[in-house]
Amino acid sequence: EKKGLLRTMADQADQGWKGIEAAIKSIYSREAHKLSFEELYRNAYNMVLQKQGEVLYEGVKKAVEDHVATFVEKIGEGELDVLLDIWDRHRKEMSYIRDILMYLERTHIAENKLPSLFDIGTASFLNVLSTQVDKKVDHIVKAILNYRNQPLGVKQEETRRVLKMLWELKTYGEAVEVPLLRDSVVYFNSQAENMIQRKVSLSDYLDKVGDLWFEESLFVDNYLPSEAKPSYEQTFYGCFVHSRLSFLLGDSLKELLKGGKLEVVAKLFNACSVGPGDADALQTAISNHLRQNGDNTPIATFMKTLKDKAVEVKAQEEKRRKKKLRVRIVCRTMGGTDTELMVYPDNSLLKVATKYLKKTGDTEGDPRKINFLKDRKCFLSETIQGLGVQDGDLFRLSFQ
Repeated sequence: EKKGLLRTMADQADQGWKGIEAAIKSIYSREAHKLSFEELYRNAYNMVLQKQGEVLYEGVKKAVEDHVATFVEKIGEGELDVLLDIWDRHRKEMSYIRDILMYLERTHIAENKLPSLFDIGTASFLNVLSTQVDKKVDHIVKAILNYRNQPLGVKQEETRRVLKMLWELKTYGEAVEVPLLRDSVVYFNSQAENMIQRKVSLSDYLDKVGDLWFEESLFVDNYLPSEAKPSYEQTFYGCFVHSRLSFLLGDSLKELLKGGKLEVVAKLFNACSVGPGDADALQTAISNHLRQNGDNTPIATFMKTLKDKAVEVKAQEEKRRKKKLRVRIVCRTMGGTDTELMVYPDNSLLKVATKYLKKTGDTEGDPRKINFLKDRKCFLSETIQGLGVQDGDLFRLSFQ
């Protein structure tokens, strides 16, 4: 009787797996809409209850690896967008599979500390395609890492998709983030030290830091994965604020407090609000100043007033900076020479052409005879804004 029961359970598990295996094949055939996810979830649930979690896990793992192996030829022959499209589809397919096997994830996989189903999908993708991935995205990674030294020369949307893919494949950190932040620290520190050595006022220093972050955040928002922004912002303010607290909270702050220049102190408060502990250090410095000068204002009352002012100042600064917003465009002559320009979107094409000739040292060129062609199509417009320009756009120049 016991043997019969075990045989029945084994048969049920086998039938359950066959149903799930068929469902995975349907997902890979783009027929997920025909499946009953509730029924499939129940099959997987019963298999786990019948102690068949390992069978289910290994079966799914093999099905995923076998499917990913079929990508090699498609990606090898295709352009970068083929790779990106295949990754997007693979990620969506893994999401469907994970929905079916959610109970397996919560129990067998978690209890045995096994790689998650999505991790299996990403690992399979990388194991089979690592060489192809590296080769096809290398030029974009290099452009991002060298963006301060040369024109980006890469498409914004394509770059965002590539870096997002690397983030999801968990290779973004080693390939992009570590070297990018390392180089950024050197650049940020040099900028901060340069301002301090020139003995700029605290007010000017904070304005410059705000302007620099505004420009850096445009680069981050336009090109990097959204998940990468916090660490980038922490690195920026770590260099300009946390590492310079002795300068920021020294005699200059005391003079501002004595003079009642709350607006500048509010800018400092905003700058100190990013790094861990910086706002506390500022509050301590203010509290010490108030006590040493016999000011009986409760620190909580002062900080409440300061925080309100900081919100107001931040809104004003963002509005001011957006009015001055510039975009980075790359001008390429038909001969193939790249020249990077920073322009305001409302600049006239004549002004941009004049700036181009000046930067290239062309003293004989006539800016009125330069045609701007974006994406190889000529646009009739009086301003760069009229061309629908985005940061990093490539323009080809022809001369009448």
